[in-house]
Amino acid sequence: VFIPLLYEEHFFCVCIDFVREKLFYLDNRCYDDFDETTFAYMTDVVANTYAEYLVSKGTENAVKVKKFMMINVPFDWQTREHNLDCGVFMMFHMMFFYGDIFDCELYNVEKRGLYRGEIAATLILSDFNGNRSKVLERVTRHNEMKVKLLPKLLSKRERINKKKTKGRAGKKNVQTPDSKIKDMVEDGPASVVGSSRRGKSDGLGCTFNCGMTDDKVLLVSKFMRANQALFAKMLSTRKEVLDYCLLDDHNLSLDEVVAVYGDGRSLTRGDILSLRPTVPVNTVVIECWALILNHIEHTEKSETSLMFFGIGHMDVIHTLIEHEGKGDENKDQNIQKLFDTWDEFVSKNTVPCNWKADLVFVPMVWEDHYFCVCINFTREMVEVLDNTKYDQWEETIIYKAADLLASHMSDYLEGKGDERAIDLIAFPVVHIKFNWQTYEENNIESGNFLMMHMIRYEGDIFEADLKSKVYRRYYWAEMAAALLLADINEERANLIDRVKKFSLTKGEIWKEV
Repeated sequence: VFIPLLYEEHFFCVCIDFVREKLFYLDNRCYDDFDETTFAYMTDVVANTYAEYLVSKGTENAVKVKKFMMINVPFDWQTREHNLDCGVFMMFHMMFFYGDIFDCELYNVEKRGLYRGEIAATLILSDFNGNRSKVLERVTRHNEMKVKLLPKLLSKRERINKKKTKGRAGKKNVQTPDSKIKDMVEDGPASVVGSSRRGKSDGLGCTFNCGMTDDKVLLVSKFMRANQALFAKMLSTRKEVLDYCLLDDHNLSLDEVVAVYGDGRSLTRGDILSLRPTVPVNTVVIECWALILNHIEHTEKSETSLMFFGIGHMDVIHTLIEHEGKGDENKDQNIQKLFDTWDEFVSKNTVPCNWKADLVFVPMVWEDHYFCVCINFTREMVEVLDNTKYDQWEETIIYKAADLLASHMSDYLEGKGDERAIDLIAFPVVHIKFNWQTYEENNIESGNFLMMHMIRYEGDIFEADLKSKVYRRYYWAEMAAALLLADINEERANLIDRVKKFSLTKGEIWKEV
């Protein structure tokens, strides 16, 4: 009788052998004094409890289990380390142990990798997997899709390799904070904000002539003055507009409208100021960011097709999560309200939405923490893009919110004629690992991270030094400039006129600051 156990993230197994009348402890970890460990105590407790269970079932000789000798089986692949593969070891112990040491190369890391695949295939293809036929149907469709995608994937891989080669060729031996700033200045804004699928326009979605990099600009806002070296190569008009909109201490109204997009979405100076890395981003900024990205996707076609939703759905999502599993008589009305919210955002776009996009981005916020759900139809995954690490991922509210959103998005997209959405409900919800993630919740900057994830993620990990506060300041400023100078900003001409008038008074302000 095999009983698998888990203690402090370590898997092991207890085998009760009625033939040999022994209690075997099966583990990939070795111990100096096993009898004194918590694992030995747990093994004893499990044996005694199982004996009582058998007595309750009327099994003969059940009590004698309590007298079985406990043996820690000495496998030759045991180590003193807490191995992350302990679950795989345990599953093989359960499969191959018959009371004697068995011969298996479990000490070989590559072999264990193969074993993992075999275990996964066994779980999926077992005769009593009630979902097997559906999985095999999806595999057939996926194979057909792979044939079509192969040329695209090869082209993408060549592009990535070129980037890596270029990066290695220009790599410096030592990088101090000052040299990092110098490198950024030399690269220029396009290499920082742009990605492999964008950057054809001036900045981001802007065809307006933004001046020269060598034009001298008098800066008076605290943020721009503190980072002058960082923005030395930024185009002059971008610096002028940012300097005006980031000035918050000289009687300029925070309610002044500086951007208007589509049918009624607008941003104020106060909204732009919320992009600074010292305060949380306003949700309307995320909403307008999605509008701009949809416009860019429509005008500058990318190899991987993309679609972006806004964030106005969060009130309904909160309600649906709070009532999940509790019974909600208004559930159908709330789901319809969610669909109406998505329809409303789609109607605000200045361009038609791509209902057959490869990647669908849905920004979300929970208790001031922003993150993004990316529905990846190419990989058939629901991918969560976040700046925070999690240990117990599937226990987090972020996982639950993403899972719930995916289930409703499946119905919504199916209603728009996307046949792929039928399978969406079966996509696994995965947490994408970025090297700038931390266990400490950075809610203040989470909105800025979200915007970078939306603009740069194409289904693969992208390169950006988001761990550096210096780099992040540069990114946030570029995103603010993009929001202000985008071609779809109907207020852009008026804003630039006001900036020009403001520039005439900068001399007096500069004396004060």
